[in-house]
Amino acid sequence: MPAKEIIAALRAAIMAGWQEPDQPSGGSAHVYRKLRCPGGRGCCPQLNVYGTPRVPEHEAAKIYRAIASCPAGK
Repeated sequence: MPAKEIIAALRAAIMAGWQEPDQPSGGSAHVYRKLRCPGGRGCCPQLNVYGTPRVPEHEAAKIYRAIASCPAGK
């Protein structure tokens, strides 16, 4: 189970319009979720969210940075 900081950041991303791809994220180096921006494939790269990083605050900050820098979300 991911840390509370990561869960909060994921909720913020979903509220900002980020979506999970149709395919499940199993089997690729502990990736907990994969997110795509609301602008589609050409806007921002896919964001891989790790559920058990060494520093959960850094992983949450990565998600918040991606939300803030996305041109489709503004």
